[in-house]
Amino acid sequence: MLLEVNWPFSDDVQNLIAAAYLNFGTKDTDWLYLHEREILAPTNDDIDEINSTMLSMIPGDMKTLYEL
Repeated sequence: MLLEVNWPFSDDVQNLIAAAYLNFGTKDTDWLYLHEREILAPTNDDIDEINSTMLSMIPGDMKTLYEL
């Protein structure tokens, strides 16, 4: 599925996420579901905003894992 929107997205970023990731709140641990979808944006700042918003939607504490 391809969903095209004009950038900058004139609506709330959460609505963009909801359009690309239907049922994100219940499928946030389904790696296959997440792997089959993506949001492309023109700049890293835009991606950082989308990523931060998506991470805030996942319940629980955030953990940082470091590679040894």
